Amino acid sequence: MAVMRSERRSKQRRGSGDCCEAEATMDSSCATKTPNRERGTFSLT
Repeated sequence: MAVMRSERRSKQRRGSGDCCEAEATMDSSCATKTPNRERGTFSLT
């Protein structure tokens, strides 16, 4: 159940173009959508 929830959540984030720091660091396409200022902060991880 948790896997389905996270999967659906990631799809919603991608659709709205808003990604959490964890996804932004792992998903390059997602990180590209995030503003540069956010990418710089998330780049630490």
